[in-house]
Amino acid sequence: IQGDSLSPERLKELSQLKDDLHKAIQYHQDLLKVSNERLQSYFSSFKLTKSDEGRKCNAYAQEDKNWYPAHINRVNSENNTAEVTFLGYKTTRVLPFSYTQVLVPPEELYEGQYVDALLEDGKWHPSTVELVKDSVTVRLSRWGHQHTLPFDCIRLNSDSKKRPLVERDVLEIPESMKILPNDPENVRNKKKRKLKALKKDWKQRQMQKESQEYVSHWKAFKQKNLKGLKKQSQFKSPETIEGKIGVSNSGKGPSAPVKRVKYTDYFNQFA
Repeated sequence: IQGDSLSPERLKELSQLKDDLHKAIQYHQDLLKVSNERLQSYFSSFKLTKSDEGRKCNAYAQEDKNWYPAHINRVNSENNTAEVTFLGYKTTRVLPFSYTQVLVPPEELYEGQYVDALLEDGKWHPSTVELVKDSVTVRLSRWGHQHTLPFDCIRLNSDSKKRPLVERDVLEIPESMKILPNDPENVRNKKKRKLKALKKDWKQRQMQKESQEYVSHWKAFKQKNLKGLKKQSQFKSPETIEGKIGVSNSGKGPSAPVKRVKYTDYFNQFA
């Protein structure tokens, strides 16, 4: 297009359009650069070794482009690949090292701490730590089941820093919730609300603890009393032809009479 044949308004419009195109191209180039940087940081550059076999990790599934918990079966250092089995799906895949992220265990764990536990179903379950030794024993918060897991199957959650109130027989009020004489009215009301919620939570946990103890004692009592008892169906064929099916102890005859001893006869033997 010849510039002499265009009006000044048209030239100004085309110049503005040119600047807008340059800005759009620069914007998309910057966006592509950031996207590539994120993509590189999205995948791990950590190199697995033979010592990582048997550990848990997050593995990238190419089918739906999501990360899932998996178990590392074998590590091939020559090809930089690892054979993993996705937990909960039992699907085995051979993935490059960049598609795996080894789970890092927490630095500190203590009994009574609130954590998330990774089970064989491939899901993280809110739990409470009960014992920490060579492995971690946790109890699921929802179901009450107990599991012993390796350290890499434990992760901290938002409640991990809270000290549990279940194991306390006496409610301990934190220093931040104690009402001081020089506190203004709005601070007093705020502390009272927090203290009320704390007492309610502690009471519910105490009731839950008592309920779990009752259930465990009842199960132990039931198992103890059932030892040595033979389970027989009421529809078992009777031992004699006179017996009837469906009637307990049918065909066995009456029980032997019990000899009654009068008190006078009992005391006369000592006369």
